[in-house]
Amino acid sequence: MRGSALGDRARNLESLPNRNKARSRCYGSWCYTAVMSNRTSTDVETVSVDAYVFDTLMHDLIGHDRAASAFVVYVHLWRRSLGAGEANVQTSLRDIAEGTGLSKRGVQDALTVLSRRQLVGISRRTLTDIPVYSVKRPWRR
Repeated sequence: MRGSALGDRARNLESLPNRNKARSRCYGSWCYTAVMSNRTSTDVETVSVDAYVFDTLMHDLIGHDRAASAFVVYVHLWRRSLGAGEANVQTSLRDIAEGTGLSKRGVQDALTVLSRRQLVGISRRTLTDIPVYSVKRPWRR
């Protein structure tokens, strides 16, 4: 009985046009595995990241600054900008939060750390405009 109920939920999730768990109000591990099990190995993309990010920056942000969320947000913004071949990315706090699994407040705190460390530039035309983030790589001078 329980197995068929999970199967029905998974089929309902697959029929949704937006497969984002939070926006589809789908919670629990079955939501994630139902969508991810439909992916094939050809769906996987690779992204090139500087070795410095994992060798030094990860240790520095997580160990020294005690800001693991800052590292997660940095890698997320890297993927959305430099990983996609763009210099900047315009995205909202909500989109970053959904993409990383952090709360909006956690994303704000992480962006504060990244901005203070001059690892991310943040600009917007007006106070209420969606920010434009530029991932900086100060080690590549």
